[in-house]
Amino acid sequence: MNVIIKRFPAITWCYIVLVIAYICSLVFKNYFSLDEPNISWDIQKGLSDTTFRTKYISEGRPFDGLITIACQTLLNTLDNLKYMRICTVLLTFLFCTQLFLYLKKNGAGSEFSFLASLLIFTLPGFSVFISWAECLSLLVSLLVSFLAGSLAVQALSKYLNKPSEHPKRDSLYLASAVLLQVISMLDYQSLALAFVLPAFITLLFDNSTPSRNRFHFLLYFSFVFFLSIGLYYKVYMSLLDHYHMGMVSRGKMGEHPLQKLIWFKGILVEASKLHLLLFKNNFISYIFSMVIAATVLRDLLRKKFMDLFFLLVFIIFVFFPHLIIQESWGASRNFTLIEVILVLYLMIRLSELIPIRSAVVAGLCGFIFIGLMAFNISVGWVKPQVQDADRLRTFVQTLPALGGNDFAIVVIPPVWDLHEKTSPLKVYYDEFNDPLFLRRWPIEPGIKMLYLQQHPGLPATEIEKHIHVKIIPALNDSILLQSGTLYHLDLNN
Repeated sequence: MNVIIKRFPAITWCYIVLVIAYICSLVFKNYFSLDEPNISWDIQKGLSDTTFRTKYISEGRPFDGLITIACQTLLNTLDNLKYMRICTVLLTFLFCTQLFLYLKKNGAGSEFSFLASLLIFTLPGFSVFISWAECLSLLVSLLVSFLAGSLAVQALSKYLNKPSEHPKRDSLYLASAVLLQVISMLDYQSLALAFVLPAFITLLFDNSTPSRNRFHFLLYFSFVFFLSIGLYYKVYMSLLDHYHMGMVSRGKMGEHPLQKLIWFKGILVEASKLHLLLFKNNFISYIFSMVIAATVLRDLLRKKFMDLFFLLVFIIFVFFPHLIIQESWGASRNFTLIEVILVLYLMIRLSELIPIRSAVVAGLCGFIFIGLMAFNISVGWVKPQVQDADRLRTFVQTLPALGGNDFAIVVIPPVWDLHEKTSPLKVYYDEFNDPLFLRRWPIEPGIKMLYLQQHPGLPATEIEKHIHVKIIPALNDSILLQSGTLYHLDLNN
């Protein structure tokens, strides 16, 4: 940490602190989303061990489960999730700091390294991580995996005709890289594929090394990469056998290879948009796609076939689980890593045409990126989540104490485009998350967790026993209780 502090001048630290404080203020609100109330409610009911096995062991990410359950147990209420979100901001910043230092180490200028790292920091994929408390452990995986990839590159640098800094330690570095990568994949598999980013950066900045050497380096690096995946898979299968569980499949898109390739082509097109501009205008949405396409065409005309080959290979690497393995590992966070690779490639090419050598210009461009990020976070993610959480909180505050009676709560969930109808932004969600799922999933545990916050001395088992929540598309007057009180909640009003 002292090394990082010394590498930045005081004015840079003022800039960083200002940006982090601003982003933290956007997510420091009382809201929740997706799995968060489900996990919190299971913890309150004493089912954290069951959740750990069925949700995390089955999906091959036990460390993710340990971190998430430990944090939510410590925080105890949904309103305290904002402290986890602040940690996600800091961890995202640490990853981009890793990236910044690695770019500089590979010969990139300070201004280029700053802009590339900040542009990646502002990608909407990372904005979602920052806005979502449960993504805290994902960023741990990202940091560890990038470090593992850096160690692997350092150990294999001799194949690029670069003298090793510590030749006697190369074997230790390789073993450490594989171990850290397996640990990272046991946390969150998709973001653990950030392992390939240091190699991609090294190869794209190393144009002086003969192509044959660069290709040999890629082969050796690929061997280490797939070795770590194979070892992880063995550990994963052992865990499933130990707990007598099956692998959970997410995002299964069909078994036919052609279907996978067609899907992958669509992913590349979507990722090329970078999603920095989420406005409801097709021309604006495709601005970055057109620039990237022109850049690829320019490289073809300049016969930079090896660089384009590396671009395609590393994109395939970060999408490897979904292309090869039928049961996809975890959610599609690989999508964000494809955008990271495209940003690095695009920035390298644009810097050749328009070199930025002024720290002031880089800082001003950085403020534009941060402005876009803030708009995407606040309008595209935080605002609708806060609105939904506030509706539930206001409703729960009107409920009386249990007193031994049963409550039946009939809820009409918010329509998916309820908030987006008046928003200038398109909805941002990954391709595996069904919009209906996003809106319905947190409602029942969210109501019960908020009720527990209103009545902290009440056992969770009593709330589970006496409060019954039913989610329906429209109110039905025929819904009656044999005993107790019926409450209606329409989240569209």
